[in-house]
Amino acid sequence: MPNLLRRVWNTIQRQRIDDDLRQEIETHLACIEEAERAQGASAEQARRAARERFGQPCLYRERAVDAVIATSAEALLREIVFAARRLARSPAFAVASVLTLALAIGANTAIFAVVERVIINPLPYPDADRLVQLDHGSQRLNVANGFGLTPGLYYQYAERAHTLQSVAIYQTDGATLTGDGDPSRIRIVRVTPSLEAVTGVAPALGRWFSDADGVPGAAPVAVLSHGLWMRRYSGEVAVLGRLVFVGGLPTRVVGVMPASYDNAIGRWNASMPMKCMDQMPTPMLTEPPAIQAQTARPRADTTRPPSSSAAKQAATATA
Repeated sequence: MPNLLRRVWNTIQRQRIDDDLRQEIETHLACIEEAERAQGASAEQARRAARERFGQPCLYRERAVDAVIATSAEALLREIVFAARRLARSPAFAVASVLTLALAIGANTAIFAVVERVIINPLPYPDADRLVQLDHGSQRLNVANGFGLTPGLYYQYAERAHTLQSVAIYQTDGATLTGDGDPSRIRIVRVTPSLEAVTGVAPALGRWFSDADGVPGAAPVAVLSHGLWMRRYSGEVAVLGRLVFVGGLPTRVVGVMPASYDNAIGRWNASMPMKCMDQMPTPMLTEPPAIQAQTARPRADTTRPPSSSAAKQAATATA
């Protein structure tokens, strides 16, 4: 195994082999120059004589590198053929080896995905460890998860989930952006105005949506992602207040989010307040700090029973 790894390494590390050979050639030339100077030659004469006696260093180096890589590649091919023959003679061992490798690779991939999200590249939110994503189900239909969230149930969570500091929902959609430059297809995220309270991230430029922006009939407004702002508007501050057309609807730009926010909720280009939802979006909830949770959570003996099955499901899901 060490020999096999060394051959693979030699095959892909041409520059390293070339550097080693260059140092070796320079050492030989230095030895020849030293021998010439010992016989009374000057430094220039010794250098010229060493070059004449040794030949063409660049040509020799290229030939040596090609020979080392060719030998390593040939030996690697032999090792692969030999391993394939051994596995063909022992099918059970081959199957066990493949399954073991598959399980190991899958486990490492899953662990790295968790470590990458939690430690290496966490969500760009303050107190991101307190963010939870809610998946809704139905006990009556014997479905544990996979259900969406209706607007009525969202307000049940917002009003009755006393252990939660804030609740927000979002829904991704596609639309065509026109009005400035060529038309382009962008990804829209429709959110409730409470999303800023959930994530704790404010726009880098302008403002976020107010409660009045989420009322049906309000004038359409949008907050741009940092990527779209730089790509389409070249980072102009004058984009605030500009009227653009999103899906043919005249929309006023009111803010631009920070660059770190661009990939937080998937890849998106603009955000608009959610007013009327034809589909069931994904809920996001924020757990309150420990002190607030303790003081805000009602006591068991004074908790009012839910008045509807939806409230019961909300209590079960948030618990």
